[in-house]
Amino acid sequence: MDVARLCTALTLVAAVGLAGTYRAGDVAVATDAGAFAIPIVFTHQDDVTAVTVVLDYDAALYAVTGAAVDENTIVPEWHSVHIDETWASFGFIMDWAPPYAGQVLPAGTDQHAGRFLCTLAGGLTPRTAPIDLPAEGRGEPPLFNSYVVDNLDVFPAVVPGTLTIAWPAPSIAAIIPASTAGGETLVVQGSKFMAGVTEFRLDGAAVGGAVVVSDTTAQVPVPFCAEGGERRITACNGEFCAEGYFACRAAPVIAGIDPAIGSGGTIIVHGSGFYPETTAALDGEAAAVTFHDESRISLAIPACATRVEHTIEICNGQLCDQASCECWPGAVIASISPDSTAGNEVLVITGSGFVPGETTFLLDGAAIDYEVISSTEARVTVPPCTTGGERVLSVCNATLCANAVFQCRGAPFIAAISPAVTTGGTLTIEGGGFYPETEFSVDGEVVAAAIADEAHATIEAAPSTERVERVVRACNGILCNEGGFTCVPAVHITSVDVAVEGGRATLTVHGDGFLPDSLVTIDGAVVPFTLTEEGDILVEDIACAAAIAAVGVCNDSYCDSAEFACGTRFLRADANVDGTVDIADAIRILGYLFSQRPLSCLDAADANDSGAIDIADAVYTLAYLFAKGPEPLPPFGEVGLDPTDDALSCDAYTP
Repeated sequence: MDVARLCTALTLVAAVGLAGTYRAGDVAVATDAGAFAIPIVFTHQDDVTAVTVVLDYDAALYAVTGAAVDENTIVPEWHSVHIDETWASFGFIMDWAPPYAGQVLPAGTDQHAGRFLCTLAGGLTPRTAPIDLPAEGRGEPPLFNSYVVDNLDVFPAVVPGTLTIAWPAPSIAAIIPASTAGGETLVVQGSKFMAGVTEFRLDGAAVGGAVVVSDTTAQVPVPFCAEGGERRITACNGEFCAEGYFACRAAPVIAGIDPAIGSGGTIIVHGSGFYPETTAALDGEAAAVTFHDESRISLAIPACATRVEHTIEICNGQLCDQASCECWPGAVIASISPDSTAGNEVLVITGSGFVPGETTFLLDGAAIDYEVISSTEARVTVPPCTTGGERVLSVCNATLCANAVFQCRGAPFIAAISPAVTTGGTLTIEGGGFYPETEFSVDGEVVAAAIADEAHATIEAAPSTERVERVVRACNGILCNEGGFTCVPAVHITSVDVAVEGGRATLTVHGDGFLPDSLVTIDGAVVPFTLTEEGDILVEDIACAAAIAAVGVCNDSYCDSAEFACGTRFLRADANVDGTVDIADAIRILGYLFSQRPLSCLDAADANDSGAIDIADAVYTLAYLFAKGPEPLPPFGEVGLDPTDDALSCDAYTP
């Protein structure tokens, strides 16, 4: 089972005049199945080459069973462990095994070097035990708490501490059911429930009658809910507690019904205290309910042929609330004849749900003259059209309205042309007043148009070799309206020439459609450029941040891009830039690190491709040359670009 370690057990901390000292800090652990561990942690100012830790313990409370060094990869696998009846020791030597390179535990803070593995002695009762690091030696020859600096200086020091062993912390995974009206027993699922130990509380108050069924299940009775809301159940083993939540269902409250007047179909009941178990009745008959959240439920209202007032009752068990809504027959417009008019005439309306004396008609939301002939026919009089476009005719029963449209012929209008910027081709014209007879022209030249409907048409625009603003005109006879669009040439990149010097590059981009106001980017970043007399794009002084980069050219949203190689070709591990990799390269790296000798190509000296020049690169090169180590990473064997994006550069590589 897992062990939760809450504090540091053994700590090596800084002290005046010494590299460091041991401290046995206070430790609290929540035990499970009797197993726990005391971690060994160091904080010290100097590099440490060897360590010995001696621990006295009370065998009547717990026992040391071993030690482990699996928390710090720097500490060698070899370590010594001695376990006596009342004391145990742990030690290691950093440079115990080949290659004997002077391995040390570096100076640092809170470094986990290992841990004593322990078990409780008898039972799981919480208790406090001492952690004692003895000043005098143990065993023969005696072992002392000590650490070694530079294989020469040995420093001993002792500070005692305590170990607190507590009950395991419980957890709550689920409460079943998740919502209740109260007056029932809830099933609490989780872990570490203990009969006679675990205490259950409801909103902070102790619960009587709670039963621990197993270590993962308990039964907790809850009283009837006085109000709705979230309630909290807490399970505690001593000071370790866990919380879980359930919803308490109280009387529902109806705040409103949407729509309050309808023609049947789904209505939304707004309010509070709604749950998946909430029920509904329509005029005293049970109705199916769809739960959305605690403030919204929905149910279906049947269609009506005449006006009906319904009573809706919403209940949580015996706790209920009521509200009412109205049902009206829904009026629908099926057709308007004629569907296009210049106005000042009577339109015949066909549909359903028209009620003489109740149904009203509106034109664009305003009153209009009308006559209801029957439940399926009416007549409305429209005034003369002063502008062209769609008009909205509404038919309403109370607040229930349905809409239909007809076309009022007048002057056409252009609301939008898309795309607003084009390289030529099909344009979509949006507006109104378009008819099969509407004529379109571009810059005074009549063009063919396809009329999709009265508000949409398409025309063909000729391409351009420069940026130009063009005018579109739509005319119904002598009544016209204008709109505009921009034509730009299409961008096409044919090739990219690259000149690199000192880690900076100059690009010459060849192609078509380049303009003085084109947008040029390198790997997405906008860069300044010069448009040459030949029509090429010249981009100067580019930092080669990656081996392969992309240049993009855009005229508004019309773009093209191309990749180009950016960087200096080199041979990895050839630090002295002589075209070969040998011991001289390792010496050259060391000269850079320790004698400040400059390197013309840092990328070449980065033998292990770590993104930094350090002693590991010299070691890597020597291992390859003399210890059958791995080859330097690409580019190796032949010169090439650095495939790794890092901060190193190669100003010059000329063997």
